[in-house]
Amino acid sequence: EAPLGEGVSSPGVLEQRLDSLGRADLFAGVVLVGQGDRVRARKAVGLADRAKRVPMTPETRINIGSITKAFTGAAILRLAQEGRLRLDDPMGKYVEGFPADVAGRVTIRQLLQHRSGMGDFFTSTQFRADPSKVRTLDDYLRIARSTPLEFEPGARERYSNLGYVVLGAVVQKVSGKPWHEAIVEYVYRPAGMTSSGVYDR
Repeated sequence: EAPLGEGVSSPGVLEQRLDSLGRADLFAGVVLVGQGDRVRARKAVGLADRAKRVPMTPETRINIGSITKAFTGAAILRLAQEGRLRLDDPMGKYVEGFPADVAGRVTIRQLLQHRSGMGDFFTSTQFRADPSKVRTLDDYLRIARSTPLEFEPGARERYSNLGYVVLGAVVQKVSGKPWHEAIVEYVYRPAGMTSSGVYDR
């Protein structure tokens, strides 16, 4: 049998380790281990809401944050597969309002690969002034449009939240649907992810 993690060789041992981590308040979440078509282990540990003392269950919907970048990337690749965009197109072909030298030089591929030169919104003065006012894609795009590139597009790699904000805008423009609806069509529905979605806080 394949190990289920360092020092974990069976579902029972995994469940014991998860229980131990949960009791020590070192882990809260849901773990599913599959092998082929068989579920080997499925376990919820810890609290879903600490303030209300609501326990985590296997049905708890969890905010996955930056993992949605993978969904955005999958939607971009599906749109490229359909011939609706090309990965080497400049981003300015789909998203307006950026300086011409950025719009014409940064490609969709560079955005996907974190090689665009775009940085992060967390360090932006606009975001730090009042994060509660930065909620919509347009709010984040305003920050992206006014933030200079950190390096020449393609020169190196740096994790970029702003780059994926722009990719979200590309998904909306090309699909003609809001990002969250496009992700349902291109990712959730084909993958059978019937309990996944975008939820407000």
